[in-house]
Amino acid sequence: MLSSRNNVYRDQIGELCYAIGHDPHMALGGSAANDVFGPPTRISISSSPNLSLSSSVLTGSSSVLELPSSILEAGEATKRDAEGRILTPKLELPLLDDLSKLSPVFRARLEAMAALPRTKKKLPREQLREVLINLCRDQFVCLRALAELVGRKPDALRNEYLTPMVRDVVMALAFPKTPTHELQAYRSQPRPLKAGDS
Repeated sequence: MLSSRNNVYRDQIGELCYAIGHDPHMALGGSAANDVFGPPTRISISSSPNLSLSSSVLTGSSSVLELPSSILEAGEATKRDAEGRILTPKLELPLLDDLSKLSPVFRARLEAMAALPRTKKKLPREQLREVLINLCRDQFVCLRALAELVGRKPDALRNEYLTPMVRDVVMALAFPKTPTHELQAYRSQPRPLKAGDS
């Protein structure tokens, strides 16, 4: 009887983990979980009678699941500025991670800045570089948000523009020691003043 109940619990935990994008094997404690529950199994969420779409555990507005723990201080709640960008003491500038979280006015301003590359697929390289620099001025912007703003594929944008711009010290990474950080973002480097500028 206990083994049967453990299998049901393992399956329910596995379904919840897959629904929120976590590895159920790790949620169950890695290899120690195998001793108790047996090896992990992949379960199709759509066929499960145990999960409902109205589950309070999986709400889209959950502040607990909104950001990875690596960007939050212990016990810190998600903080966003008036424009909808993430504020954290780990970064000196706000981080734009999701366009849907932005205030309508701020999003419209960013979309206006990115209108040319979004509407014109063939654009001189230097023009797109300037748009990216302007979008990333005074804030960190995640790849996904940048790609959506300029209407480009994320991988192509990173490989053809952002990585070379970081290498040329035109852009800086939010997490330079962790290049594959899930919230990796880019900001423009301040431009040096030219003679006669004040």
